[in-house]
Amino acid sequence: MFQKEIQLKSGEQILLRSRMHPGLMIAGCMIIFYAIFVSIFTGYISNLISAGFGALFMIIGFFKWSYYEFILTDSRLLKVSGYYYIRAEEVLLEKVGHVTLWQNKLDRWWDRGIITLYGIGIRTQKIRGVSNASSFRNAIHSQLSVEPEHYFE
Repeated sequence: MFQKEIQLKSGEQILLRSRMHPGLMIAGCMIIFYAIFVSIFTGYISNLISAGFGALFMIIGFFKWSYYEFILTDSRLLKVSGYYYIRAEEVLLEKVGHVTLWQNKLDRWWDRGIITLYGIGIRTQKIRGVSNASSFRNAIHSQLSVEPEHYFE
């Protein structure tokens, strides 16, 4: 529904697609339900103001979730963003030397985190808030573990 179209090179396959984590949308829904629940049983209309904040969080979270998409192919990593004007940033996997994933306890529970790409010829890339971050990092590692050419031959 919200997948962005990209041009693949010949013989290139998409391994994994991911988006930003929908945590802000979920938090907005929880605030709305809590505010409505409290206003029903206590009769205070002022709790509807917090329901408005919850709706704002939910809308902002939806736009953030649908704006970014991360696509891993067998040769590159793409960060595609936009609605009408699509912007694609790519990192060639042959230039990436090392990948790290940073997660705190809450991030491990939600399976999100910060993926950092280190390499030669690229600036250190940080991908923040990606959903299913551990499987995304493992997919990048699986592409990096292909037997490289030896440097001294």
